[in-house]
Parts: sequence; C-alpha cells; structure tokens
Amino acid sequence: MEYSSYLLTALATLGMMGADRFRGAGGTYFLKCDWYASIFFGFIMMLLLGYDEPLILLGLVAAYKLGESWGWGSPLGDYLTERPKESWTQEEWQKGVLKNNLELALLFRGLMWATPVAAFLWFIEEDAILSYITVASFTLSFLIAPYLSIRFIDKSDRWAWQEELRGGLQIFPIALYLGYMYY
Repeated sequence: MEYSSYLLTALATLGMMGADRFRGAGGTYFLKCDWYASIFFGFIMMLLLGYDEPLILLGLVAAYKLGESWGWGSPLGDYLTERPKESWTQEEWQKGVLKNNLELALLFRGLMWATPVAAFLWFIEEDAILSYITVASFTLSFLIAPYLSIRFIDKSDRWAWQEELRGGLQIFPIALYLGYMYY
C-alpha cells in the first residue's frame, strides 16, 4: 500500500466525520444538511472506487439515504442519556428483543443503514469482502461510537461527538480496504 492510499484513507475518514456531524445537525432555512452528507458520502466512495459516472453517484447517494431514512433517534438518545428502561421510547422497527436491549437495537439500526449501501456496492463491484466490510463497519459504528462517547464525553456533547466518530468508523475500514486493493 502506497503513501497516497494512507492519505486518501485519512482524508476520507476526516471528511466523513464532519459530514456525519453535518448530517446530524439537521437543516437551517433552505438547506437540508443531511442531503449534503449523503452526496459527500457518494463522492468519497466514487473517489475511492475510481468511478466518475453520475449514475454511480446517484446510486451511492440513494443507497445511503435509504439506509439512513429509518428512525433511530429513540434508541440512540436513550443510550446516550442513560435513561432508565421505564422511560425508553421506541421506533416503529423496535420489536421483540430490540425493545428491551438498546445495544442490540443500535446494532440492528446500523445493519439497516448498511444493507442498501452494501447491496449497491456488491452490484457495481461484485466484491464480497467490500460488502462485508461495509456491513461490519456501519453496524459496529452504531454501537462503538455511542459507547465511547458515554465513557469519555460529557453528557451535553455526546450526541455530536458520537456522530463524528461514527462517520469516521463507517468509512475508515472501507477506505483502508480499498486503498490496499486498488492503490
């Protein structure tokens, strides 16, 4: 692996850290920030994969938005604020064991976000390892980032900090793998 791939991995990771925080910040007036983060993710992935086709960008953005679109603030908010179980709120997809276990709910939510992205990457690349890494990085980032923010960050800053960390954790393994494979 060459130095340029390490630089690309670092830039992609830092970029997605900012983009995921920007996405989570919501929108102000006429700007809807979450779309910019999705487009940024698409551009990063296009760059890492070596594509320059608008349809690939559109597919990556659509897959990212589709995975992101399901509600997930309730289990994350309950986890970050360490609310007692009696006051937990539920998303519509939280059924069975996901209602009673925030860690499993967060992992499942990460899997929900990863699935369309990994499926699209499989469609364009036919690289099972890339799809597996995508599923693993998205899924695990949904638990690791909040867990670390609870352990090390003041309660008032946890949400923002875990978004930044999650964005980096999502893209870092993907960028590292693609750098190893293609650069």
